[in-house]
Amino acid sequence: MIDAVESSLGLAPDAVAASWYVLREHGNCVFAGLPPVMEELQRRTPLAAGQHGIAMAFGPA
Repeated sequence: MIDAVESSLGLAPDAVAASWYVLREHGNCVFAGLPPVMEELQRRTPLAAGQHGIAMAFGPA
């Protein structure tokens, strides 16, 4: 899924690096993985006041 999102949205590898890190460290957490990814993103590249980001989570339908 991470590869598909990166490719379809034309994202740079750095944009999904935190997702890959959390997947590698914690395994597939489905949508419960979103908080650890957000924490890792904030650690790596904190958003400045007024900046926006986007988050996606995927789980069983």
